Amino acid sequence: MRSEEHVGWERDFPVRYLLVQGDIGDEEEGVLWGRCAEVEGLFMDAPPLPREVLTLRGCPRESLLVQAVAASAEPVRLLGDGMLSIEPVDPSNDGPARFWDLEDTAVLAQWPTPGDPGRVDIVVGTGVREDSFGGGKQLPTSPRFDLWFPSIRGDSPSGDCRSIDGLLTPRPQRPTQPVHLIGCEPAEQLLALLCRPLPQKDDPIRLWCLDRHGRAMTGYRLDLDTVEARPSVLGGALISANAPNGIS
Repeated sequence: MRSEEHVGWERDFPVRYLLVQGDIGDEEEGVLWGRCAEVEGLFMDAPPLPREVLTLRGCPRESLLVQAVAASAEPVRLLGDGMLSIEPVDPSNDGPARFWDLEDTAVLAQWPTPGDPGRVDIVVGTGVREDSFGGGKQLPTSPRFDLWFPSIRGDSPSGDCRSIDGLLTPRPQRPTQPVHLIGCEPAEQLLALLCRPLPQKDDPIRLWCLDRHGRAMTGYRLDLDTVEARPSVLGGALISANAPNGIS
């Protein structure tokens, strides 16, 4: 569908956004779900990841990580953002690698690894986000755990460990942050969803941002599984609706 065909609605304010089932430029398959005067919360920072506690088991004493947090006269306590990779020792016959982002990592405790004086266990508090494109969910039979913290040394590996407690557990979900659709004129599909909220099984709904000529500039994926609606402050038959922010 062409966005320019849906911008005229005889009101004192313009249509700035379209809710469409389909990507920008999809003139044949796109389906209009609604027109909106404004959107609140679209460009707000995402809420922080839930805090978790991980124990890095068996970090070598000679690694930069251990030198920074355990062997320094002024040990580092705030490691900041980092990355963890779990890769097979032999990639040719042991599956793909997996990756995690570690957000706002802080050192909580450290002690010698029991039975191995050459290694240290480090307990950290962090936010954990797994890379959904990292391959399967099974760990390699012979994994290598590598850690990167730019606060210690740029893009070079900071250290490694033998295993990590608390990593492969059910993960708390990042809280959703609703998007507020202001002055929304719903089409048939959105009206049906408001009357009977159901999980979306078809193509995702996208929010098309329009320029002053009604041309679509960019689009954002929205999660409309649950929607709260009420009469709009802009009056008339318009509504305002809240939807969980599933923007991507």
